[in-house]
Amino acid sequence: MLLQKFTKSEIKILEEMLANPFKGYSLSFLKKEIGISYMSIFRVVKRLEEIGILKDVSISGKKLRVLNFSNQLLLKLLEISEIEKKMKAEPKLSEVLDSLSERLIETFREKFLMMILPKFQTKKELLDRPKIDLLIVAAEQNENSQRIIDEMLMKTEYQNIAATLVSLDDFFWEIKKEFESFKKAWKDMGIIYGEQAFWKEVSKLNEKNIISDEILYSNIT
Repeated sequence: MLLQKFTKSEIKILEEMLANPFKGYSLSFLKKEIGISYMSIFRVVKRLEEIGILKDVSISGKKLRVLNFSNQLLLKLLEISEIEKKMKAEPKLSEVLDSLSERLIETFREKFLMMILPKFQTKKELLDRPKIDLLIVAAEQNENSQRIIDEMLMKTEYQNIAATLVSLDDFFWEIKKEFESFKKAWKDMGIIYGEQAFWKEVSKLNEKNIISDEILYSNIT
């Protein structure tokens, strides 16, 4: 199993950072959070940097460690995290969303990139909400694709699910305009399918400095 490749301390650091992917961490903060000595935290972080999962950035003159979203091993860990988050959602809804993502993959193939639920709801919240709004991100957008998605949703067990289709370019154009607001909303969002695709795109924009380190990461000291 993938997680067996890591020590307990490494897993603790990764769990903390995967839960807050838009944050940059100082060694002193990680030392306090993880509860091990400074030398131990230094060795653990150094190993995670050597295998490419972490990288260091300079924000406001401070050296911080952040997740390196261009690293394939990290993307695999994100996939595991994505599955775990889905399992926490109301089970029946999870089945519906899994089935829907499978049909989207089959219908649109590589054009279908992500399916995002604004918030993972409990069963009670699902009953109280008049509608569940999904955001579906595709390589391109057209009226026919939206019609096909609407027809799929009509056949699901949950009749209160609606989905809006957007292109990848439009999705990231909106995110870039209000990136701070997007980061704050992140904890209430759930990427049902396509978390790897999301972070790959973020990594590309970061490497081109379209989304700079200063914008992408908040400073945790």
